[in-house]
Amino acid sequence: MERPKPHQIFIHVVEGRGITSVEKQGLSDVQCNITIGPKLRLKRTTYTKFQTANSVWNEKFVFENVMLTEDQWKREKIALSVVDRNDFTPNALIGQVEFSLTNIYRQKNHEYYRKWTPIVKPDEPGKDHGWIKVSVYVLKKGDATPSHEETELGNLNEKDPVLRAPDDSKQSMYVLNVLLYRAEGLLATHKKVLNPFVSVRFNGATQQTKRMANIRNPIWNRKVVMPFQLPLHSDSIEIQIWNDNSLTPDTLIGQKTFSFHGERLQNRPFGPAWINLYSSHYVPPKTTFLGRMMDILGKIQYIGQDEYVGRLLARVSVRRVDPVLNPRLRCIPCPPAVEPRGVEYALDFFVYAGSEIPVEGGKVFVEVVFGSNRMCTKELIAADPGKYEWSTVLKGINAFGPQNLDEVHDVILNVYHKAGYASRKIAFERIPIKSLVADPSNISYCIDGRPFSSLKMPPPRWRALQNITYDEKRPHIIAGFLLCSIGFGLKHQRPASLPAQIQKSVNKPHILRVYLYQGVNLPAASADGSLSCFILVRFAGRYRLVEAKSTPTRYPYFFQMIEIEADVDPSHVPSVNLMVYQSSGQELVGRCEILSEDILPPKDMAKAKYDRATQNPVILKYPLQMNMRVDGIYICA
Repeated sequence: MERPKPHQIFIHVVEGRGITSVEKQGLSDVQCNITIGPKLRLKRTTYTKFQTANSVWNEKFVFENVMLTEDQWKREKIALSVVDRNDFTPNALIGQVEFSLTNIYRQKNHEYYRKWTPIVKPDEPGKDHGWIKVSVYVLKKGDATPSHEETELGNLNEKDPVLRAPDDSKQSMYVLNVLLYRAEGLLATHKKVLNPFVSVRFNGATQQTKRMANIRNPIWNRKVVMPFQLPLHSDSIEIQIWNDNSLTPDTLIGQKTFSFHGERLQNRPFGPAWINLYSSHYVPPKTTFLGRMMDILGKIQYIGQDEYVGRLLARVSVRRVDPVLNPRLRCIPCPPAVEPRGVEYALDFFVYAGSEIPVEGGKVFVEVVFGSNRMCTKELIAADPGKYEWSTVLKGINAFGPQNLDEVHDVILNVYHKAGYASRKIAFERIPIKSLVADPSNISYCIDGRPFSSLKMPPPRWRALQNITYDEKRPHIIAGFLLCSIGFGLKHQRPASLPAQIQKSVNKPHILRVYLYQGVNLPAASADGSLSCFILVRFAGRYRLVEAKSTPTRYPYFFQMIEIEADVDPSHVPSVNLMVYQSSGQELVGRCEILSEDILPPKDMAKAKYDRATQNPVILKYPLQMNMRVDGIYICA
């Protein structure tokens, strides 16, 4: 599971000019609301300036340690909304502006400094309702804080009725055209009734299509026109498919985010192409008796994290227009698109065993999802705690998809725990389709990215499973491992020599020997800049804990040799996982995975003790370094 990283966000709201009013007298009680969202929902508010069109706030706001994953970093925005404050009725929106975090970080020194920007209403993006001057910077860990000499604000009279734009320079006018054709295979989030509509959000403006009633494959054929000016404040284009729930709040089915600059939309359009949608949330089953009964009867459908929820055929382009034309935000009909050329793919799933799956009692089974196609293994009861052996082949999962692999949906592995009649998803792994082929430009049938040979079946690999929900306090928790192989290619290239079944593994006693030397440049955990830590070595469901011998320091030394005895299949040896923890609080500092092929002895030494010293440091994630040596694996006499 992806781990959030700390960020710092600074916002200086300096002043506003020419702020239009919703009142007849032309003056407003203005205040500026700051929101960082939509996921974080961090909010701040300036003081209210009464009966004015030109306001001076000069207020600064600092958000320390804003934890963001890479996905959130691309999606989150800073929204500044200027409102007319009311005491007994809701505040009236005058205008707003949005800044995407990625667009701010792209600027010099990662900041906008004393920048004048117009405020607009989401339904009137081409009409300015005033100007505000702001300074904003976004920093990651290790970035230097921008510094400037303080300048005077000037002798601006807040009661001045003259409404003048602070910048007389002419800006070029463009329109973003988003053509929404149709969707296929949409999944409902809570109910089996699906009333989908599409919402497009860009540079502070939002537009949506009409609602389609009770349909999984809707056809819209609508064109969303969104005028804007350069430079942009927010370069993210969000295309979302929602489910209209009538009397209850609408629920998000799936979302795709484009980068205006990253896609280079000014130079070339995107599509028409299929956009694969995946859920980004987890809805837990009902805990009430009625809710459990409805789950058992299949009356409620739940969507897990990273679940494939359908695809959308769309086209995105940019066109420059004459400002005299005064383009407006609108959604108009468009002709249907020619569907991209497609081919038929074949996917085969070879699942051998599972290890360290965190369940007690009941049965466990694995589901492989390839687009709208799903297949499941048999249900097993663990012989040993957390260990399962399926030795099953799920062959012939065929799907018709685009010829371009960028538009083909990913493969998702789900692990379910079944107790009685109810089953729940406990772990998953999402595998990019491009990782399963050797050459994306020339697709041939491969197994785990290696071309298949009729003479020999490639060995499987252990895949670490992710938890359904992310826990910031325990990001190191792994929801078990699956030993499996995935074959993928064009259907007509699928070899006839694929094995129909897998032989069950024969475990033999093995010993893993690990030499631990020293840690380098570990992050400080105490006020004096030091760290007290220990290492957890994890192999084949066995654990060994090693304490550092040195006093609290960022460069601890261990100089210990440990041995772990385990029964494993010599042809399917699991990986070795090293985890470094802080002694106080047991917080994860870093981790790494050493693949089995890096420590296995050569074939001609399979029955002899193998001693290979690797003095190169192992790179831990986050990133850290640990100097160590893996002695290898050998069969016990």
